[in-house]
Amino acid sequence: NPGNTEHLEEAFWRTFGSDPASHGLTDREFEALVAGRSLLLVNDLLGNMTASLRAIAPTYVEKTRRRLNHFLKTGRFDTSLP
Repeated sequence: NPGNTEHLEEAFWRTFGSDPASHGLTDREFEALVAGRSLLLVNDLLGNMTASLRAIAPTYVEKTRRRLNHFLKTGRFDTSLP
C-alpha cells in the first residue's frame, strides 16, 4: 500500500529505542537524509556498471526519480512508491 510505511518506520525506531529527535534531527531533516541517500545509491549504481547493474539501472533510476519528486512535493521520502 503506497504511502503506508509509517508502521515500518515506527518499528525501526522502536528497535533502536530512539527517534530522529534523539539524534538532533527534525522529521524533515531525517527525510532529507533518506532522500539524499537515494541519490548516492543512484550515483553508485551508475558508476559501477556491470552487466547486471546496467540491466536494472533504467528502472531503478526512474523509481528513484519518482520518489524524489514525491519528496520534493510532500517532504516525505516514500520507499513504497512504485
